[in-house]
This record gives sequence, C-alpha cells and structure tokens, in this order.
Amino acid sequence: MSLRLIIIATVLFGADATFAGQAVIESDPMTQTFSRRVLVSGSDFSYPDAAAQQKQGGTCSCTMFLLPDGTVKAITLDQSNGHPILDNYVGRILKGYRFKPGTKGPIRWFITFSWPGKIRVVGGKFSHD
Repeated sequence: MSLRLIIIATVLFGADATFAGQAVIESDPMTQTFSRRVLVSGSDFSYPDAAAQQKQGGTCSCTMFLLPDGTVKAITLDQSNGHPILDNYVGRILKGYRFKPGTKGPIRWFITFSWPGKIRVVGGKFSHD
C-alpha cells in the first residue's frame, strides 16, 4: 500500500489510519492535498522493527530534489531525529517516491516517529520557484 493510499484512507476514515500490523499514520490537510495532486507512487511508512524494539522516536526533516520525469534525484537529511535507524529508513522510503512529471521541487518532509507505533508525515513544496 503506498503512502498515497494511506493518505487517502486517512482522508476517508479520519485523522488516524491503522492498517493490520502497521503503525498509526497521521498527516495534515496540506500534505494530503499535495500528495493527491502530485504523488504517483511510494512505499509504505511503517515503524522499523529495530527502532520499535529500541523504542526509538523523534522528528527528522529532509529535502527532496526531483528530476523532470518525477523521479527523486537526491534527498538531503536536514535534521536528524537522533537515531540512524530511523534517518536511514526515511531516506530509503522517500527515495522510492515517484511524482507526476514536471512536479517542481524541492519538497520538504517532516517525519515524526512516536513510540508506540505512531508516525506523522508532513510534506509539500515549501519553497518558491
């Protein structure tokens, strides 16, 4: 299930969406609108097992740079959440995102992992062309 589907489920079923064995995913209306408009595909966000076992949490921020075809060119970690397991996981997930061709970047993402099993994803185009 892609983040887009999770965000759509969040819109349809309320602010929190839980899927069998996965974390509770939250998002804000701006991120939901942005994702519905430009996100083509992406991997699920879930709580990485190693981080869950160690009860790790925190917020990281990343900037995503896109190629004209909508694929991710690069991701920079702007602020670590203090746990390399979570930082690396976020980078791997975001690197797999695909956007509609012509989507302009950069795109900023803020991902918060809260123990037990809650993830808040906020993202969108926060910079000017």
